[in-house]
Amino acid sequence: MPDITVTASMVAWYAALVSTASLGLGIFLALRDRPRIRLTARTNWIVIGDSGYGPDEKYICITVANRGRRPVTIQSIGLESKGDGPDYLASDSMRQGPREVGEGKAESYLMAQSGLELDSIRGAIAVDQTGRKWRAKLESGSTDE
Repeated sequence: MPDITVTASMVAWYAALVSTASLGLGIFLALRDRPRIRLTARTNWIVIGDSGYGPDEKYICITVANRGRRPVTIQSIGLESKGDGPDYLASDSMRQGPREVGEGKAESYLMAQSGLELDSIRGAIAVDQTGRKWRAKLESGSTDE
């Protein structure tokens, strides 16, 4: 049987390879498990049926989708104005309270569009319970009637 000699430099190289691999795996897992929210906001939605929303009103629909592996609890949803104008809070986010968005799930919030100057809106914003913010541009929906 052949003699296998383990030298100190072999042990050092092995330790360097294992520690580098574990560092890479740790970074990969941390990036994979971070919150990944996709926020979309679109104008000109009309709600039909018995839902408590006016059928003659147009709404802005803000959707929060969780593409990450961990649930995220959304505290509030609203619109940000350009410049010094007021920001707007969606009444759905106040009325229904914080909502947990699980892995691969989405939640939608409606906001009445009447009375808003859409040209002065920068976009939508979602804030989770840790204070992290996600933003999206306000997309214009179809205005055909």
